[in-house]
Amino acid sequence: MRAIPLENYVQKSLKLYPRLVLLYAMLVIAVNIAFALRLFPTATREMWREHAIPFAKLVLKSILNKHVLGAGILLGLCTSTRVIGPTAGALVAVYFLLKTGRKAIPTLIAFFTITLVISYLTWPNLWGAPLKNYIGSFTQASDFPWDGKVMFAGVDYPVSELPRAYLPVLLSLQFTEPAMILFLAGLAVAITRSIGKAVDRKLVAMLALWLIMPIAVGMLLQTTMYDNFRHFLFVIPSIFLFVGLGIQAILDKLKSIPARIVILIVLLLPNLYWDVQLHPYQYVYYNSLTGGVRGAFRNYEMDYWATSYREAINYLNENAPANARVVVWGPDHVVKSLARADLLIEKYDNENFQVKSGPSFAIVSSRHDKDLTLFPEAKQLLTVGRDGAIFAVVKQLDQTHPPDP
Repeated sequence: MRAIPLENYVQKSLKLYPRLVLLYAMLVIAVNIAFALRLFPTATREMWREHAIPFAKLVLKSILNKHVLGAGILLGLCTSTRVIGPTAGALVAVYFLLKTGRKAIPTLIAFFTITLVISYLTWPNLWGAPLKNYIGSFTQASDFPWDGKVMFAGVDYPVSELPRAYLPVLLSLQFTEPAMILFLAGLAVAITRSIGKAVDRKLVAMLALWLIMPIAVGMLLQTTMYDNFRHFLFVIPSIFLFVGLGIQAILDKLKSIPARIVILIVLLLPNLYWDVQLHPYQYVYYNSLTGGVRGAFRNYEMDYWATSYREAINYLNENAPANARVVVWGPDHVVKSLARADLLIEKYDNENFQVKSGPSFAIVSSRHDKDLTLFPEAKQLLTVGRDGAIFAVVKQLDQTHPPDP
């Protein structure tokens, strides 16, 4: 008879432990209620009738409220999509408590109950051990095991050695100049009016907390960050709420409708110009503090999602001979999904790369200057870029004639 390893029993016990703790807690509560009913029957029944039942009715009423139901569903979906989603609910809860006090408690219980149910139903990873798996996901997200390098201020940093200023510096470089000026103006307006009690102080405090807290945590704990500030996109709405305060303060000073229109057009022009100039690579934008996109090139991250590979493979789809080999540095899946059926797409592997006969081409990103260091002697057929910055290149690796541009 084959013996079952002791480790199997240990693992099974560890999996059952959370359920035993929950069962024990429920048992303790039931025993306490039973003792209360036995020792203080009148007081317990009165408390149940005067407080517990009305409170439960308020919670149930809130659950059936379409606004609370909708908010809970959205937060649940947000949580199952992004592990940091519950912080949005925490902000709502704090503001609601500050505004209405204890009256908010039944509504908040209903709100978070709906959130928990929706999160559990739409996030399979939680099934079986919700709390444990959520904590595991949160820990992994905050310290994601990514071992690449990040270009910042002209230096290729290992992700674990990024300067603490990384996040605030990028936030100041990747918004247009009018947006940054209006943000500072809006911040000044919010502070001034809060001192004079001319605005809702609690709301301003929540907006400031929404913006400052995540950035401060990211800087102090040096959480894993790469691809610029894409992990902190959720703070952008708070930035533009302050921008809105700045715009409103300016418009309040102008009584003329034509003057207001002119100001709004002037404020929008840089955004419209760069939207057109960089299309479809608007996310590589940098403002004049870096010398624009041209100045940021080879100093900061640019097309880190390799969206330029679409333009590169479209060129080869139109010009490469049949059954040509295409070597791709980096995300080859982007190319595979768009490549002509006969093209042989191959992910570049430095250790196993071999020169082969027949027409061969390479698609290489400019990230980490790979366009300069990889196949430096090969003929360059196409450069994909905008405003003096190069995002990707197409190179010819064989001795055949290059395709016509």
